[in-house]
Amino acid sequence: MAGPSVYSLSMADDGLRASHEDRDRVVEMLRVAAGDGRLTAEELDQRIELALTARTYDELAALVADLPGAQSAAVAPPEPKDVLRIDRFGGNARRDGQWVVPRRAEIRVTGGNVTLDFTAAVIRLPLLRIDTAVTGGNLILITKPGIVVDTDGVALTGGDVKVRGPQDAHAPVLLQVEVTGKIFGGNIVVRAPRPPRRTFLQWLRREPRRGATAITARLAAAVVRPLASRRSPSSGRGRRPGRRRQGRWAGCRGRPRSASGRRARPRTAGSVPRRACTRS
Repeated sequence: MAGPSVYSLSMADDGLRASHEDRDRVVEMLRVAAGDGRLTAEELDQRIELALTARTYDELAALVADLPGAQSAAVAPPEPKDVLRIDRFGGNARRDGQWVVPRRAEIRVTGGNVTLDFTAAVIRLPLLRIDTAVTGGNLILITKPGIVVDTDGVALTGGDVKVRGPQDAHAPVLLQVEVTGKIFGGNIVVRAPRPPRRTFLQWLRREPRRGATAITARLAAAVVRPLASRRSPSSGRGRRPGRRRQGRWAGCRGRPRSASGRRARPRTAGSVPRRACTRS
């Protein structure tokens, strides 16, 4: 069975995603060009609208292609670093969003957490080597389909390595991550991104999480409905109904009180109480 195809560097450059900072930089260059008289007011409005909705660097480059010296400065994609060094002692570090994946990473964790989120990262190289030393901490890699993580080169001593990334054999390989190093009482976790948390109002309404499957929603409904049906309107939100009053005080909300404020005791048979008890 043939393995997944390798994602080439040229394929990554053609569709490299642009960030909000890149769009703002192009808009500023268009305004400067309009101030110099190179663009009319109509052309400026059209290009600004296209720049704010552009998704890739190619779309931004087409908007400044006819402006002198603006293309290279406006839409130059960031270059990956040779080495990314992260050293944490009892602290946390996180790389998420559109951060540029380097060629190599050196990570030292002691009693802390380091998280590398590749879901929206800018990938320009096919291989990333991570040299790590985890002591009583956690190294968390959040992946997406197309990112393959190899942890066979990790020496484990009193720790754990969990690889639970998205399984999609047909997706092209965007990035290969090779993790090497030593773990002493720590953990390396490779997992897919989690669905966003519900708000307090959504939790009160028993709404399922965003991204939850239909089976999860059905299971939640099957558990909530029987609990709601147990509550009786006469008993008041599931409280146990009290015993019925018997004898002389049957049907009364409570015993009548005397002038001193104490509860009046029922008298002997044939006597009349001081205050009549009315049924509610």
